[in-house]
Amino acid sequence: MQLLPIKQENLQFFRYNGSLTTPPCTEAVIWTIFTDPVSISEKQLQELRDLHHIPKPSIPVTYGTTETNYRPVQRLNGRQVLKNFQILQLSAGSGTISTGTMLSVVIGISFLVTRNH
Repeated sequence: MQLLPIKQENLQFFRYNGSLTTPPCTEAVIWTIFTDPVSISEKQLQELRDLHHIPKPSIPVTYGTTETNYRPVQRLNGRQVLKNFQILQLSAGSGTISTGTMLSVVIGISFLVTRNH
């Protein structure tokens, strides 16, 4: 399954180690947050849903899918947020991204993803 555009040289992103947003919230995920939206087709979205859906007989169907975020935003706890591009320095001291700004980006993207479902 191809999810990223073929031309990837201009894609800018942040990356950090994190966890699943559904139980058991295992910390085994490398999150990649693009600065610009990357569109996928309905078919690709369904393939992702099918790939990550783990039905469990004694648990409601929404448990174990990628459609629900069960975990609130977590603190960085020493983790680093990496980027693959230079951030323009507009004035002295403003050339870095703060934790609050990064969390806003993550929350915004999460909102957009869940809103489009």
